[in-house]
Amino acid sequence: MLALLVLRVNQIVSLDTVMEELWGTQPPRSAVTTAQTYIYQLRKIFVRELGPSGGDLIETSAPGYLLRVDESRRSTSPG
Repeated sequence: MLALLVLRVNQIVSLDTVMEELWGTQPPRSAVTTAQTYIYQLRKIFVRELGPSGGDLIETSAPGYLLRVDESRRSTSPG
């Protein structure tokens, strides 16, 4: 889940995309609930590691989720 969000930072990743990437063409019945749980757990980790504002990094935005990272916080590769 985190990799999907990082690969598409500041872009909405649809729930359909999440399910296809994680489970392929035959997701389990619990796929939606499991994806929501993954997001919940990521938010908890971000809060624990970054403080209360860490929970705001992942937004629920129809039709999925968005990892919001301010351009000033993004690191660049050493040149």
